[in-house]
Amino acid sequence: MSSDEELVAFNPDDADLILSQLEGVGGESIAPTQRPRRGDKFAKTVAAIAADATGNCYLRIPTDTGWTDSAASVLVWNESGAAIPAGKKVILFTIDGRWCVFDVCP
Repeated sequence: MSSDEELVAFNPDDADLILSQLEGVGGESIAPTQRPRRGDKFAKTVAAIAADATGNCYLRIPTDTGWTDSAASVLVWNESGAAIPAGKKVILFTIDGRWCVFDVCP
């Protein structure tokens, strides 16, 4: 690497998001490509999320003994026909580049 070049690095989630937004850029084909997975996440609802509505969840981060809540909040979509209560542990999947929330049964 020459002195004029800089090294730029991203965490995996940010890198996947950036790459998912660059689909087809500079390519010779207009065929759609598969988006990279950002990974499934455990989370906890900030407040109740109504059926077919959006809301926010706190991401849960891994620890040596399980998971713990973080202060990081993400916007999620609840496409189900049932509300999800506040403080409920949920799982997040990315579908079409959005976080979709699913209730985890006890």
